[in-house]
Amino acid sequence: MKYYPSIPLRAACACIPLLCVHMPLMWADETDPEAADSHHESLDSEDLPDTQGRNVVAPEDSALQQRRGSLAAARAQARAQRSGEDDVVVASDQGPWRFDGRLALGGGYDSNPQRRGRIIDSEADGEPVAKIDGLLRASWYGAHNRLSLAMSGSHDHVIDDSDAHTANLGGTASMRHLWQVGQQVGTLTGIVDSRRWMVGDDLVAWSHTAIGEVSLIQSRQVHTLSTRVMHVRYDGDRGDDGTGAWLGWRGWFLFADDQPLPRLEIRGRVGNWWADHSYVSVAGSAAFVWRSTPEPRLGTLDLEFGAGFEARRYDSDDLAIDGEAQLLLDAGVEAGIWVHPLLKVGTYTRGLISESDVEVYDYDRIEVGGMLIATF
Repeated sequence: MKYYPSIPLRAACACIPLLCVHMPLMWADETDPEAADSHHESLDSEDLPDTQGRNVVAPEDSALQQRRGSLAAARAQARAQRSGEDDVVVASDQGPWRFDGRLALGGGYDSNPQRRGRIIDSEADGEPVAKIDGLLRASWYGAHNRLSLAMSGSHDHVIDDSDAHTANLGGTASMRHLWQVGQQVGTLTGIVDSRRWMVGDDLVAWSHTAIGEVSLIQSRQVHTLSTRVMHVRYDGDRGDDGTGAWLGWRGWFLFADDQPLPRLEIRGRVGNWWADHSYVSVAGSAAFVWRSTPEPRLGTLDLEFGAGFEARRYDSDDLAIDGEAQLLLDAGVEAGIWVHPLLKVGTYTRGLISESDVEVYDYDRIEVGGMLIATF
């Protein structure tokens, strides 16, 4: 049975990336409120950033990816304003239940899938990686409320290194309440998620997450405050169990009234992770999202680029780690073309740099690849 060390070999562990994600950011139809926020409410498995080898499972969500939860409310506001309704409700001919999902297949090249530190393995070979990601969701609508139940999972298969494979499968439940006063729309959202994690050939951990959010939507802005608590429990002595809490803000800035594309997205977050190797963190990111047509159709082009950072200060009984300062920087560019209103071909390029007071934890990583993304 494998043991997944916390230190000093954290850079050799297979983890989930920090601010960018393995899959393209633009999976869903950004003009469809239900498709677009399916990422947010499933927690998207791969959205969890790595702990830089201290643990296999990440303690927190992606700064670049966790931006999609307010889009449904923004679109609901736009529909209400256009129709002149005082209340935002589901059309009667649609019925109370809706079902949606996605499936993404693809892969590419990863220069450093296990995040080996430069001083440990300065000439680490890159690896080809195959990827699959999926989500199924059922949603019930009742006037101002929506209840959603979803199952999602993903698998990254590192072709030439079975120890670096990562996979997860989990379930998510969410409740959203939408209210409208004049031209203002607000939402209250609660989300719970439980997920099982695998690394290599072994099941290694459970993660349990609870999120609360409040959003205020205007014609050209969406502002969301969120709180998040997460607990990671490893099987046996496979890793360092821990609990984290975060407070975050994200803002969406639209270029036309009630039109979600194009837009600028900005996000900030502060938090604390309590474990044998605890840390406090401050993170932020910005991204620009563009689409060539209001609705996806044959030939529609998508483009997204963004950058983010996270600064961590560690607290540990290990003198080699205590007081360590770590700065993580990443950037990514993604593009796609729709070959059908429900099918897109996308490409991605991402880079990640870790700089630390502890030299063994300095590393860099580059990912390039493509995906075939179906939404339904």
